[in-house]
Amino acid sequence: MYTYAESKMKILIDLTNTPHVLFFRPIIEKLKKAGHTVILTAREYSQTIPMLEFFNYDYYMLGKHAGKLKIKKAINLFERVLDLISFIKRYDPDIIVSHQSPYATLAGFLTGKKTVFIFDNENAFFQNLMSIPFASKILAPETLNKEKMFFRKINHYPGLKESVYLSEIEPDKKVLSGLNIKEGKKIIVVRPEMNTSAYYNVKKDILTPLVEKLTEIYNVILIPRDEKQREHFAKIKDIIIPKNAVDGPSLIYYSDLLLGAGGTMNREAAVLGKKILTTYQEKELEVNKWLIKKGLIEKNINPSIEDIKNLINKEWKKENFVEKGKEARKQLINTIISFEKVKERLNFNVVLTSDIELWSWNKDFEQDIKKGVYELEKLAENEKIPATFFVSLSDKGYNDKNYMKKIEELIKKIKSDYIQFGIHTHCKDIPINFSTESDDLKDYDEDQILNILIWYKNEMERILNKKVIVHRAGSYAIPSLEILNRIFGNTGLKIDSSDVGSEYSKITKFDNLIEIPPSTNKKLSKQLRVLSTEQMSFKEILKFIKKAKGKTNNLVINFHSFSVYGSLGKKAKRIWYFIPKPIKFLLKPLVKKIKESSMQRSDKISDNFLDLKVLISYLKNNGCKFVNLNDLKK
Repeated sequence: MYTYAESKMKILIDLTNTPHVLFFRPIIEKLKKAGHTVILTAREYSQTIPMLEFFNYDYYMLGKHAGKLKIKKAINLFERVLDLISFIKRYDPDIIVSHQSPYATLAGFLTGKKTVFIFDNENAFFQNLMSIPFASKILAPETLNKEKMFFRKINHYPGLKESVYLSEIEPDKKVLSGLNIKEGKKIIVVRPEMNTSAYYNVKKDILTPLVEKLTEIYNVILIPRDEKQREHFAKIKDIIIPKNAVDGPSLIYYSDLLLGAGGTMNREAAVLGKKILTTYQEKELEVNKWLIKKGLIEKNINPSIEDIKNLINKEWKKENFVEKGKEARKQLINTIISFEKVKERLNFNVVLTSDIELWSWNKDFEQDIKKGVYELEKLAENEKIPATFFVSLSDKGYNDKNYMKKIEELIKKIKSDYIQFGIHTHCKDIPINFSTESDDLKDYDEDQILNILIWYKNEMERILNKKVIVHRAGSYAIPSLEILNRIFGNTGLKIDSSDVGSEYSKITKFDNLIEIPPSTNKKLSKQLRVLSTEQMSFKEILKFIKKAKGKTNNLVINFHSFSVYGSLGKKAKRIWYFIPKPIKFLLKPLVKKIKESSMQRSDKISDNFLDLKVLISYLKNNGCKFVNLNDLKK
């Protein structure tokens, strides 16, 4: 039974290799279940990124593998540590955790953060030298026969690294589907050498000629480490190389033999009780020596076909790693949370709002606005939090004759009960009985504003077939609240969320309306900015929330759907917010031209949307309650 303090932690886990995703997966799930915020950073190497996407994890990609040259590795270390330092300053985690990653440990040390360094490879001298002296706590499996390294105490956990995540595995036989397995032939899984590692220097190729012969007798499934290996072994007749990332443990479970010079997969096979033949030519790790000595791995650096046939038919020793894996998980998690400090919880009421504007200068961009809406709806569903979508019925003068049809189709596709709708009154060129050249609601007289609000409300209620009572003006451009209060009395609208002139989202009640403004930041910068990962950095948001404590019970976040994908992200937007208005006016023709010519959007979720997810997790784990605007008006 794990015990956690009332307050929850923000935990950064850095993943630099494919096995790390599997190793940390049960730990991530336990930490999240206990209410901690877990942020993942990853390096582009081997199957690390595909594996994260396979498990549907959000992650921030920082850097890639540098190759085998030591000078490149040194430069890469410097660059990635700098990237992580910047990331740590931005997100301010309580603790940083990694497996055999010098980047995270060094970055944590240099930013004054607590770090947990987990490792099982004592031969990776450079990695260990750059990590162990600087880590707050160091953990290794019991098989690593060392009490100290670099004058630092090593804490041991039971079993192997691989038993941490394999002790409760449920193998999936679907892993074999689509691999063109021939019936009646036994299955051999092959894992080649890690030939880009600084600690692996052997050049003699043992596996290629052996695999060429084995494919004539067996189903040989080869798991390459990189694209070069894939291209090299793909030339062998009848070789099976999966096109995408596979469930490695399940593949091993349904095989008859694991062959190769890999470390992690060999140990995974040992935990699963499978037969293993290692051809590793360098000095063995302590953990592998332990497994070889126990008869759980057989070593032969130049095996013949006959050796492999005999091994497949041989009785095999097995060891129960299940209990050790459970104990190891508990120890690792307790080590991480041992750094937790009791902090005052935030306990805000939080409202998530999004302005939905389908106007577009580019068809690709328009598609991603829609995808952003669906992604925000999915976020509300997955997190089980209410959200308010303020919908614009104006195309903002882009002369889109099908605008109303498209926006209606979009709204009707949103089925979630977590979504509340409001009107977002951009005014330009709406079909009404007077000229609407201005986009800003405040530029019209009271009668015209009344007509605009009634038209918007009627159209939205027709589309939704239900009442609409909340309003936000386009560009937050409203007349005085006193004028808006008079007008609201004749519209049936009850709530406005437009007044960015008041900080901290203080609620103001009038006779006919309740003003629940977006939270805005004025003291942290000279420019007024709305509480959003589009406009503020994560660090600024945390500062704002800290300052808001005691001044308000409510936070109103606003997020555009077009910020979910592609390049209209926070960096460009923040620069724009700091530019003086006269210069903005002069730059508008250039900006429009750039938009029209270059807005080819991306399928990749943008960092500011990942930031929003992290922010939601952080707020939930610190006692905040997500509500809709109707709840606040009570």
